[in-house]
Amino acid sequence: MIKNKLKKLRNILSYVPFIIVVGCAFFVWSSKYPIPGGYKFFTVDSGSMEPKIRTGSLVMVMRRKNYNLGDIITFKVPGSKNTVTHRIIDIIETNHDIYYKVKGDANKVSDSKPVFIENVIGKVIFAIPYLGFPISFAKTLQGLIVLIVIPSTIIIYSEILSIKNEVVKLMMNRRKKNLSLKERVEVKIGEEIIATERDIKKILHISNEEKTA
Repeated sequence: MIKNKLKKLRNILSYVPFIIVVGCAFFVWSSKYPIPGGYKFFTVDSGSMEPKIRTGSLVMVMRRKNYNLGDIITFKVPGSKNTVTHRIIDIIETNHDIYYKVKGDANKVSDSKPVFIENVIGKVIFAIPYLGFPISFAKTLQGLIVLIVIPSTIIIYSEILSIKNEVVKLMMNRRKKNLSLKERVEVKIGEEIIATERDIKKILHISNEEKTA
């Protein structure tokens, strides 16, 4: 019973590196390229939108044709690779363009520069607290190694071991098939003796523990 539970736990844990690799790769990729539906993911690296959106949150944004007062938007900073997530507090329309006055909920004053509509990436649909920390880390060289390269290596190594074990089992089964009936019986008896000795050792070990207790 315990052995089966440990085996199940081991099987579950074996998927953890794969989940980490796929998850980090997906969120890093989706911050550059939209997923179906026009959605993108971004990390919030400051506390300007607290308590609504906490530092280190991962936000999902969706591109829209128009944005309204009160919408929280993520936009590009001209001349920079950075993005900012703030709330629209005013909409200014001219004959040629539309731009937004924005402000962080935790800031006392609004942003000094307006946000032109072409720089808006999208409206924030929801935010997941703290998930942005590992995603931001995954974008660095150290994060790439720790969260993607190392887990990928573990996955590849474990798969190689699994393939090796299957090949060994296949070879052993083939060898057994080539044995005569007498040799098969001898191998089976040997396996049973080894299993019996193992069980006896377990019983003696448990008995010694009970005496010690």
